[in-house]
Amino acid sequence: MNCSQQRRAGFFFILITCAVFLPRALPGQEPVVSAADSVEVGSISFSGEGQYDDDVLASLISTRESPAGFWTWIYDNLSESLGTAPAFFDTEVFRQDIQRLGQFYRENGYFNAHVDGSYSLDSTHTTVRVEFHIQPGTRSFIDSLYYQNLDSLPGGVRERIFSNPVIKTGDPYTEAGLRAEIDRIVTLLTNNGYPDAMADSIHVQRLASTNDVHVFVRFLPGQRYYFGKIFEDTTRTRKLNLARKIIYDRLEFKTGDVYSEVRREASEANLNRLGIFSTVRLQPMPPDTTDAPGDRIPIKIILEERNRHELAPAFLVNSYDNRFNAGAEIKYLFRNIFGGAQTFSVNFSTLWHSFETKSYKISLMLDQPYLWDNYTRGFVNITILSADEKSLYSVQVLQGIVGLTHTFTSSLSGKGELTFEQQRYDVTDPKISGDVLRKFGSATGINYRNFIAGITIFHDKTNDIFNPTTGLSQQLTIEHAGLLKPFLEDLDKNIESIEYLKSDILLRGFRPIGKSERAVLGVKFRLGSIFRYGASKERNLPVPIARAYFAGGSNSIRGWTARELSTAPDSLTSLGLNALLESSLELRWNAFHGMSSFLPLDLDRFWLVLFFDAGNAWKELHFTRIGEIALAFGLGLRYDLFFGPIRIDFGMKMFDPSVSNHRWFTERKFLSETLSGMVIHFGIGQAF
Repeated sequence: MNCSQQRRAGFFFILITCAVFLPRALPGQEPVVSAADSVEVGSISFSGEGQYDDDVLASLISTRESPAGFWTWIYDNLSESLGTAPAFFDTEVFRQDIQRLGQFYRENGYFNAHVDGSYSLDSTHTTVRVEFHIQPGTRSFIDSLYYQNLDSLPGGVRERIFSNPVIKTGDPYTEAGLRAEIDRIVTLLTNNGYPDAMADSIHVQRLASTNDVHVFVRFLPGQRYYFGKIFEDTTRTRKLNLARKIIYDRLEFKTGDVYSEVRREASEANLNRLGIFSTVRLQPMPPDTTDAPGDRIPIKIILEERNRHELAPAFLVNSYDNRFNAGAEIKYLFRNIFGGAQTFSVNFSTLWHSFETKSYKISLMLDQPYLWDNYTRGFVNITILSADEKSLYSVQVLQGIVGLTHTFTSSLSGKGELTFEQQRYDVTDPKISGDVLRKFGSATGINYRNFIAGITIFHDKTNDIFNPTTGLSQQLTIEHAGLLKPFLEDLDKNIESIEYLKSDILLRGFRPIGKSERAVLGVKFRLGSIFRYGASKERNLPVPIARAYFAGGSNSIRGWTARELSTAPDSLTSLGLNALLESSLELRWNAFHGMSSFLPLDLDRFWLVLFFDAGNAWKELHFTRIGEIALAFGLGLRYDLFFGPIRIDFGMKMFDPSVSNHRWFTERKFLSETLSGMVIHFGIGQAF
């Protein structure tokens, strides 16, 4: 080996040694940093022509910004349960984040996306600034779709598959969209007799000429199956003596029908709605090979019956009437009383808001879980109620209701009720004007006897009944009283029958802020109005207090106590008004997400809430004025339990239209006026 070759060999040896033994650096010669070096992440930013918001991109990476120093100090010095651990930078994790972002863009049709990054240490080498650079390039669209092995399916099945596709030609290509379309087709096959259906292979071919893609998917539908023999688990108990026909009539299929998971699950739901079983399961069994050609799937019905007689005591807490109430109840249930899965119940309960505001109620109810079909149930309810409202009045109510509910779809349902009510109000507060009482020919009491017809439509597309984080819901109620007025009123005994038409609409919407759903924005709007007519309007008779509107309280405008807010004099406010406007905006933040438990509390279950409320109650809808809309703001705390959150809200008046001076909170002293007037509300469940 000559000298020149020796020098070259030595040079390559040095290069190899450096590559093996020296730390590797990213372009730009940034030093290699590991989590063990305890260098905190000061900031993360995204630059370039990114097509997605920063919060979406931040949710994809493992590198995290270190929390504020206050929380890390608590974590290091006081308690790991209360504080938050600092987030340290790691070069290897950073490299993986670059790859992860690139993969995300490719999965969304940016096949030529280029992602890189850089980071820089501060002068003390204790924090690092991180930046990701994204050049997405040109996006690919779907040029054509081809699904193999679907042409041989029955015509009706093929028509359903191709009628409402998730993706179609011309759409931007996304891997998530393709997966959703494949899942939709497999689900349709599963519910049309092909329980073993699957997508066998998926191929996406990008065209060099247009940058668009051809999508090829091969499906394997498998054999078509039908419902086979239906039989019961012979070990089940017979506590209720329920007729077998009641069970089989709840099934959405019969032997010989095309097999469908949806129909099997709907049948389970029908049996659960009977309310007499603690366990319901319709278990598919292996195909019956003795039943040629072996395409029948037997179904075993597994049921666990509840006791026919049950006595159930319970403690009660709720937010009824916009205020926190606590009490107790004892309920007796007689199941399958007439042999058709009916349940008869007797319930005695008492609820207390304070020593001056309390109620006692006894209720008898007969529930028929199905009427002419499996989605319509009926009920009859008789209630006797006695209640005291502070020192304003006491009320005795006899109420009878005949009603039904119907489930149209999983998100749409309705309820109709015919109600007879007889109510007696004994007034004890001189604030209630004598003029109102004189209209009833009495110096102390108000008597009603009414027949009321009402209908309510519910449409709920939220993702959780107790604690929604996304979706919309709408509720519309129409109520009419006065049809049987000549037969119900007795003027000699000072008993009036009111005439009115009531409408009430409630809208709610929820949207997560960021992909993680750790922060949720909630919006509520409610508008209600009561239109009196006939003699009731001419004599200006108030509607029954239980049917009137009140503003203020834990589920209303939270800067005021329950029933406190009004544009009318105290005498009318105490009896309720005929128009209501409520709107609320809430920001719910799961501030302690990922933290460990503290004593018996799981910190991850806590939510902080910032809220803003607006609204008021008016004597009539046409009396509403924008300048009379009260505003409130405040902070709240939620703690999630299995039945929903318990909450505490601190509400303050932002704009008080009931006073002539210092209406806005900015015109008042914060500590001695605004904060001292703060209202504390306790509640069960979300405010809306």
